[in-house]
Amino acid sequence: MRQKRAKTYRKLLASYIRTFGLRPPLQILIDSEMAISMASMKFQPEEFNKSAAYVKPMITQCCINELYKAQKEGQPQANAVELAKGWERRFCNHKDPIPGDRCLRQVIGETNKHRYCLAANSVALRNAIRHTVAGVPIAHVNDHKVMVMEPMSDLTRKRCEEFEREKLQNVSGRQSTVLGKRSSDIITGEEGALPATTVEGETDQGAEPAFKPRKKKAKGPNPLSMKKSKKDKGKNQSDNQAGPSKAKKRKANVQVSQSS
Repeated sequence: MRQKRAKTYRKLLASYIRTFGLRPPLQILIDSEMAISMASMKFQPEEFNKSAAYVKPMITQCCINELYKAQKEGQPQANAVELAKGWERRFCNHKDPIPGDRCLRQVIGETNKHRYCLAANSVALRNAIRHTVAGVPIAHVNDHKVMVMEPMSDLTRKRCEEFEREKLQNVSGRQSTVLGKRSSDIITGEEGALPATTVEGETDQGAEPAFKPRKKKAKGPNPLSMKKSKKDKGKNQSDNQAGPSKAKKRKANVQVSQSS
């Protein structure tokens, strides 16, 4: 099940990368509730360091202030502060701290210009980003304490369909321009064009073809076909072997006739 889920997430991230220009390392904004959940799950910073070439965890100043306020409430909150200190600090330019949900919404913006991903346990924040901003991968920790990635929202899916449609139109437009240029070359008789034809489809005798067909050179026989067959070779060898014996017999017959 885990392998199947990982394969689904890879396909989903590939769609985000192809359509919205996300690129590794993925910048993941983490809210304070997600940091507390990760600390309670005993999530270690080394797990991020193993995939540092692909993932970059980030936290804003307002979210880490919320963790400092919740530090006295229990051990998971205190561990969350230590965990968040190892992440990259995203400066949100808020002089006075504001709630973390509102801070992350302002950092992502209306178009997600800086191509952020979001890891948040706040339901209100996830709903706000899902329905207003396209192209933001969202993850959270479910009730079974497993980090899952949400499927594409309707807004994001619609933007992906528009992107694919525009890409197909651009490809078909380029093909039509190439085919139109090729047909105009044929009509004007430029290099590589066919000879001019009359209305009835017969070639015009007065019009010279734009190219001359290449003459075919006479080719010699296949050298492999010129080899003697193995049967003939065997016959020659047998004749050579039988030749001396016949000659000896003839010489012997001549000597006998002379003596007689």
